[in-house]
Amino acid sequence: MEQFQVYLELDRSQQHD
Repeated sequence: MEQFQVYLELDRSQQHD
């Protein structure tokens, strides 16, 4: 389930750009 957190963080990083 840790992979899900990484996916969320990636999505947030892309939006931050």
